[in-house]
Amino acid sequence: KFDKMHGHVDSLMATLSKHGHKNKHLMAALALIGMYKVATTTLSYSWSFFKTFLRPGRNLYKRYQGGYVVVTGATDGLGLEYARQFAMKGFNLVLVARNQEKL
Repeated sequence: KFDKMHGHVDSLMATLSKHGHKNKHLMAALALIGMYKVATTTLSYSWSFFKTFLRPGRNLYKRYQGGYVVVTGATDGLGLEYARQFAMKGFNLVLVARNQEKL
């Protein structure tokens, strides 16, 4: 599919290079479309990067004060660490695990 599309792009570029100098408006319009696409893609990736890595986290305790957190796999690994972190922030916990002795 990509090779077929690449062939169409090559064909379009060859046609434009032959006749494009005759139609400056077409070339300008295509350049604007390309710049628009680059700008929107860049903004989209920048916003995703900001949301993922730079934006401060939400204050869940303030939002769900007095609420309960259900933590599965609470005896090992990530579940255990989540349980610790939520407990340090003052949440009420419901712990779920396969091994009752470790609870």
